[in-house]
Amino acid sequence: MQLRKFISPFGLLQDYVGELPTASDCAECRPNAKGWWTPIENGPMFTGMWLAAVCARAEASGAAADRDLARVLADGLLLASRCSSVPGFIARGMGADPGVHYPVGSIDQTLPWFYGLWRYCTSNIAEPSHADEVKMRMLEVACALERHGWKCPNEQPFETEDCGDFLQDGLPFRNAAHGLFLFRILAELDPGRMPFYRSVATGKPSNSSLTRLEACGKGYEADIPKLPWIEPHLLWIYVAAQGCLKELSKLEPDEPMFRAGLAANAARARCFLQLYEKYDNTTESPFRYGNWRNGYAWRPQKTLKESDAVSMTGKKEILGTRKNVERDYMTAPLSAAAICAFAGTERAAFEKLLRHYDWSTFNISEFFLAEVAWYAYRGTGFLRTHGNRSAYS
Repeated sequence: MQLRKFISPFGLLQDYVGELPTASDCAECRPNAKGWWTPIENGPMFTGMWLAAVCARAEASGAAADRDLARVLADGLLLASRCSSVPGFIARGMGADPGVHYPVGSIDQTLPWFYGLWRYCTSNIAEPSHADEVKMRMLEVACALERHGWKCPNEQPFETEDCGDFLQDGLPFRNAAHGLFLFRILAELDPGRMPFYRSVATGKPSNSSLTRLEACGKGYEADIPKLPWIEPHLLWIYVAAQGCLKELSKLEPDEPMFRAGLAANAARARCFLQLYEKYDNTTESPFRYGNWRNGYAWRPQKTLKESDAVSMTGKKEILGTRKNVERDYMTAPLSAAAICAFAGTERAAFEKLLRHYDWSTFNISEFFLAEVAWYAYRGTGFLRTHGNRSAYS
């Protein structure tokens, strides 16, 4: 399968195949403190979402190879939580050696970390002892986050800043979907946490007029005033939120807001599936995005604001534009497909999309979203008679 070449030696899905950051790169925050634009930028985010799909694949196929892959990915996620001395820190990925990572985490990485491991430990493919290990680690990380006020911590020299808050954030829908998913699965692992989940679900963040349940019901449209370029460029960061709604709808079948959010998101995303038609399988252009060592104007960084400024200094003449093509015409429509799949809509359009792509032409790993969508559809009843393998496997 094409995706296997993107798996790092440490069991995490890389953004692309390229030179991995060294210990000195990470210590000096090259090219930036978040590791943006390197191959390890989105390790737990991509791995967590893909792990959920791989678990569904293994449950459907019963194949040892699929179970083994799920175990590799789960162990990679566990490593991302054990490589730091800061409790609750989830590393974005592993560099050239075990434990090598950048000092800044992200709620975007932490939420899918929980999402993928939750799907793994509640599946029927994990060995009981390993499932217990995963559950224990999830509770340990959650307890550390709780002590930190449900904010995601960073390492030095950024330890005074957090990188996301499960209770309070500027994006009402995404924050509510992420937070309620986390607090609800923790209540499954520790029933004593259920009253906290209930109070948070019906409560309002201080910067919102909506309860978190109401925000979930409105879908990502509620975030557009503060993030107007969601459609279609940032749909990929909403796939995990849609997956959270799906899991919440299964855990809370009598709560209509989760179903409403699933439908609202699918209704908005559906028109972006057709972007696949703009992807030309025969066009060849060099993938130079891996030139991250020379592609940015590096300087020392002591704050997240400084890190963000450095990350915006990309030189197009060095980095090229091939990644943009794949992001626009592969990642965006596949993200839309996954969002629709969790709601069980737009199945025929998804099948057309699958038949369009030559999967061997991609340089970035985000086509794993096709498998996310494939097994999300299977979970809604679609594809049960269409076999267990996705089109690019």
